Amino acid sequence: MALPFAQSMRSLQADRGIGTLVGLGVALTLFLLWIIWFLWAPIARYETGVLVGITRDGWVVAEFPVAAWQSIQQGQTAFIRLDPTVAANSGQNGSSIPSQTVAAIPAIVANVLGQPTNDGFQVSFAVQEYTPALEGRIAGEVAVEIEQLTPALLVARASGQFVDTPALSLSPQQ
Repeated sequence: MALPFAQSMRSLQADRGIGTLVGLGVALTLFLLWIIWFLWAPIARYETGVLVGITRDGWVVAEFPVAAWQSIQQGQTAFIRLDPTVAANSGQNGSSIPSQTVAAIPAIVANVLGQPTNDGFQVSFAVQEYTPALEGRIAGEVAVEIEQLTPALLVARASGQFVDTPALSLSPQQ
């Protein structure tokens, strides 16, 4: 009976634990990378509105819900996403516009138009890049970048701890 024990003792003495150290090093590196991401990765928060039309001056107008009134300000970046089925039929002379040209058009908030009503409020946008898809009848949405957050700040807001802002609501009714 002593023979197997002696072999296992020799095996333990011969083992330097290299595999364990390599595995521990990889796990520690992945954990540190996750911590760096958690504390510093930027995540953009957007408010979304529905396109209403284009003015004669070339401003794109969108309507937003009343809840976004305090968040949208002049100078914020935005992205206009056109509905490809409507944009494909809106070319001049009946020509079709390829859907890849209407993916996301960069814009800037030019002006908040008036005070909010029960239905919402309107915002005008200055388009940063000309695209032929904006020339006809348009339908789609506008996403305005409200703020940049980190995952750590999102967790803190969701829990209502460690920040001065109100806790995030996960319910669509609130």
